[in-house]
Amino acid sequence: MELFHQVLRLLASPVNAASASSPSIPNVIDIGSIGEFITRISNFVQPVAIVALIACVIGAGFVRLTSAGNSEKEAQSMKILTSAAIGFAIIALAPLIVNILTTLLKVNSNIVTP
Repeated sequence: MELFHQVLRLLASPVNAASASSPSIPNVIDIGSIGEFITRISNFVQPVAIVALIACVIGAGFVRLTSAGNSEKEAQSMKILTSAAIGFAIIALAPLIVNILTTLLKVNSNIVTP
């Protein structure tokens, strides 16, 4: 019962918000805006996308070479190449697409394209 009374006293006691310091979260990654964050992410993703494109082209070529005239394997290699090209185009053109959309929608954006 004593614990219950202590909790009630604690809850009923006044809190002086002016004397309490506001908590702050340190900026450990040193990013000032969302635009800068997107720019840093795209600067990392684009080289990875180039490596992935090269790997997909090599993989599709291997599937094509080992198909031995099998039309299903040839179609599979074309699907791999088409998917790789579309994915790379989306990643490569993403900053341009964002800039076009922000211009059309008249949004203030500070995204820097490389």
